[in-house]
Amino acid sequence: MFTSSGTTLTELARVFLEPANSTHRQYEALRAFFVEGVPGAEAAERFGYTPGSFRVLVHQFRQDPQRAFFVPPAKGPQAAPKTDPLRDQVIALRKQNLSIYDISRALQKEGHRLSPVAVSVLLKAEGFARLPRRPDAQRPPGEHPAVAEVADVRKIDLSPRRIHTKFGGLFLFLPTLVSMNFPKVLQRVGLPGSQMIPKRSFLTEYSCRINADCHAKVMRRWFDAIGKLKLPRGKSFDLDFHTIPFHGEDAFVEKHYVSKRSRRQKGILAFLGQDADTRVFCCANSDLRKDRQNDEILEFVRFWKRRTGHLPEELIFDSRLTTYANLDQLNRQGIQFITLRRRSRKMLQEIAARPRSAWRRIELDNVARIYKTPRILDERIALRDYEGPIRQLTIMDLGHEQPTLLLTNQLTRSAPKLNGRYAKRMIIENNMPSCATGR
Repeated sequence: MFTSSGTTLTELARVFLEPANSTHRQYEALRAFFVEGVPGAEAAERFGYTPGSFRVLVHQFRQDPQRAFFVPPAKGPQAAPKTDPLRDQVIALRKQNLSIYDISRALQKEGHRLSPVAVSVLLKAEGFARLPRRPDAQRPPGEHPAVAEVADVRKIDLSPRRIHTKFGGLFLFLPTLVSMNFPKVLQRVGLPGSQMIPKRSFLTEYSCRINADCHAKVMRRWFDAIGKLKLPRGKSFDLDFHTIPFHGEDAFVEKHYVSKRSRRQKGILAFLGQDADTRVFCCANSDLRKDRQNDEILEFVRFWKRRTGHLPEELIFDSRLTTYANLDQLNRQGIQFITLRRRSRKMLQEIAARPRSAWRRIELDNVARIYKTPRILDERIALRDYEGPIRQLTIMDLGHEQPTLLLTNQLTRSAPKLNGRYAKRMIIENNMPSCATGR
């Protein structure tokens, strides 16, 4: 009987206990699950799978239990009948300092089809190393790769001409970019690469070379430059959250509410601020966690104060955005707001019990909708965590089965204007691009 020392046995045992390729790892993981009865989560962790991917592996094995884990050795001649007759010719061509592509083309001219990959394998078996990169002057005569055109800003010509494009509106921003010296803004934040673009692959790799801090620096420099142009600032803003769905496996990604699907699912929560008059996004933050989302509206107020020197005048948002305590903070700062109030069963019962004489009809102006004469209850109420009275509008006959409840600290503004202002609020996520940039 063959025996060995403990050290040698341990080293050999690692060959079985530590799979070195994917097929071996799949075999050991499935064997632990089906034969040893190891729980799926434990087997996944032991062999480096996520729980989801291991469930897929188990499902695939159940569908095809006869899959081959152990491949028998290939039989037959070990020679390569296609390359062996050309071996001496390939070696002779390599000794002339020809590349695998040059050799493949030379053989093709003589009627022999041998791909550059096959040439490379043959040369490697014969001990030849790869050729160093050669300048064009040292290459043999023949076809060469086409040189891509280089974008040269010095050759740009802005003389009057007729151009057909779907993006002509971008040219309207050229005077503003010139006035604010936009190239200087980009240079100051340290963005890489302000020279000629050498090749197309540079464009695909560019985003990977940008430090995340550069985005915030660009935004700050942009606001500083725009501020010097004395352009008008927004006064009323629509605020909202938007969940960007996430379909991968990441324990740190939280579940958030997706309004279009009326459910919670894993995703990245983005906060958006939109100018109500121009419909321009003036703020976006995609680095939010659940424990901080209620206070994001206060962060927006601080951001706007810091960048413009004054507080926003009016904020419009729904009931999921923040808390009553934060509404109190907005009121203390003199910031007007309009928001929805969540309806509880008790509140709906109390509204249904109100006499018809307590309601009055209003007429909405400048609102493109069928229901222009809703019934309302206009009253001042008290809320927990909110100091002083707050105005509540209970609105019926808007085309919804349940009443709409608006909360506002605008105590003297007419009810039709309050309702009309909230009705014009855009659903921000419908206008949002595929990804949100950081503040």
